Formats: sequence, structure tokens, C-alpha cells
Amino acid sequence: MFDIDKDTALVVLWGATILLVGWTWFPAIVSALGGARYSLRGIERTGHEFPAPDDPIYEIWVAQLQQLGYEGLGVGAARVEFLEDQWRVEGQFRVFHSMQKQVYVLVQKMPDPWRIWREVTFITRLSDGGLVMTRNVPARPSGEETSVIQQGMESNELVEVEHLHLETVEKLRRRGQRAESDSSLEGLLHALEDAARPGVRANAARLGKRFLALHFIIHGCISLPAAYYAGLDHWGLPLTNFVLAVVMRIGETAQKRQTAYAMAQRLRARQAARGPRR
Repeated sequence: MFDIDKDTALVVLWGATILLVGWTWFPAIVSALGGARYSLRGIERTGHEFPAPDDPIYEIWVAQLQQLGYEGLGVGAARVEFLEDQWRVEGQFRVFHSMQKQVYVLVQKMPDPWRIWREVTFITRLSDGGLVMTRNVPARPSGEETSVIQQGMESNELVEVEHLHLETVEKLRRRGQRAESDSSLEGLLHALEDAARPGVRANAARLGKRFLALHFIIHGCISLPAAYYAGLDHWGLPLTNFVLAVVMRIGETAQKRQTAYAMAQRLRARQAARGPRR
């Protein structure tokens, strides 16, 4: 049907293999070299304009925040470009604020394939440019001597997370540090970008290096014996790498989705066990 000579078929196979492998390896290389980009963008939304995603987990977080006196301030999305083998990863967030407490709350939706509203972060901007961030998930304490204080605890009760946050802010107030008077969404997002960018790049570089090392070893172990016995000009060498790349891609995606599903089920079970609160 198709009259294709051996050399043409070899070139086509190698081209398809390089294109497929390069599609995932290029962002991983940029990521490993510290080239990941992190950005936050948001729009102020209040009152009836504030969107409410149809998600039971999100609704539970919002109900607790409203009981604590927080109101919707804005919506937005966080974007990371060149993260491991991904060209772009993006997750939505909602921002709440309490003028009386001078505290922001960031409710974040994990990106695909997780797609659950998992993390809630209480944030206070300090007048000296620092930040206090308290999450409802475990976090490695950064210490009070740094400009960005990060802490966390595993809890579905946001009142407990807020208590830890306000307790830390009060300690800083006694030491002479005050909350920033600027309560704009733009100021918050700018401060969060500056604080998170170094950590995002470092984490992306670590993930990129791990991805490249693992895939290089696997492709090498498969390619070297094939090249030795069949030669570099044999069509089986690019075909083997092509099939291997497809299988690894499918397997990694399936594993991520399985992990995401299990995480969502555990979170929903904990929220169900929590029951309604007044």
C-alpha cells in the first residue's frame, strides 16, 4: 500500500520518537536547570459576584470561614510553567479576608489530575514585607527569624488552624511587628509570588532532575542491548523507544490519577466523619 524504503521508515520512526520524547523531556530539562516560572493572577470579586464552585469540600471550607467572619475578596489561578514533564500546571484559588483580624485566607484547588479543594492557608502580611502563613496540612516550620514564617497542622477544623495562626501573629506583634495596612488583592498576590518563587523553582529543579535521571536510565537500559545486537540503523531501536515512551506516559498518568482519587476519597471521608458543625 505504501512504498516506503528502509531509510525513509527509519527517519520517520526516529522523528516520531524524538518528537514524543522531546515533548516531555524539554520541560523537564528547563525545570531541572531552574527555569520554572511561577505566577499568580487574580480579580477582586465580592458579594453576589463571588463564584461558588459546586463542590462539597469547597462548600465545607467556605461555611467554616463564614462562621469565622471571613468574606470573599477575589478569585484567581496559580500557574507554574515547566514543572517536571509538564509545560504548564494551573490551579484555581479563592481569597477570603477579615478586615478586623487583618488576615487573608487562600482556598486552593489542586491541579489536574487531583482537582480537589484541598489546602486552606491563613495569611497575614507584615509591615516589614514579611508573611505569616498557616496551612491546614502539615508544613515544615520555617522559624520566626525568617521573613516568611510557614507552619501547618493536619486539621479539618479551620478554627484550630486560625487559632495557631493568630497565636503566631500575636507573638510577632509583641516583638514590634505589625500587620500591613494594604488590604488589596494585588498587594497580597505580589507578596505571595515573591515569597513562593524561589521554593517553586527549587522544587521544580529537583523533580526535573529526578524525572530525567529515571527516564534516561530506563531508555538507556532498553536501547543499549538493542543497539548492540541490531545496530543503530535497525528500525527496532526507535520503535522500541517510541513504544516505551508511550507506555511510561500512560503508566505515570494512571498512577497520578489513582493517587488523586485515593486522596479525594480520604478527604471526603474525613469531612463526612466531621459532620455538621454550628
